[in-house]
Amino acid sequence: MLENTNKISKNIDPLQKTIELIKSKDFIVYFFVINTKGNALASIEYVYRQCKIMKEAGYNAKLMYEPDKQGNPPDVSGWLGEEFNDLPHVSISTKDLNLKTADVIIIPELFTPLMYSLRGVPCHKIILCQNHENIFEFLGDEDSKAIQNKFNTTWTDTFKITDAIVTGE
Repeated sequence: MLENTNKISKNIDPLQKTIELIKSKDFIVYFFVINTKGNALASIEYVYRQCKIMKEAGYNAKLMYEPDKQGNPPDVSGWLGEEFNDLPHVSISTKDLNLKTADVIIIPELFTPLMYSLRGVPCHKIILCQNHENIFEFLGDEDSKAIQNKFNTTWTDTFKITDAIVTGE
């Protein structure tokens, strides 16, 4: 009995710390974006706007990106303006990216490889579904793209993702 109580208290302590981080807004919301290379994309504009709204609401929101060959973040100043370009960016490949349990990563539905690479990361992951037709497009076993594997892959079981934000009804 005492052994079970110790196991429970070991699980409760980190949970309480995470709850306190959330209450105090001491966590980071990461929005994954791609480098559009200066081309305007409505789906990326939506993500930048959501990040800006979160920053204005007092949350620590950042744009997570995969750097180009020179290691540069996306530049949206030409089509979204400096106010969006000045939002904080963090490279997904940096060693400084230290995700905590309370952190949140918002991943557009098209980025299955990112979902695979983050499945063991202990943070909250949310799918951003901007086009329902893309939901199943890239699902499948990462080692085999056989059609039957698409139907054996789920966000919950494969990626440990249980939440989604949708932009429609």
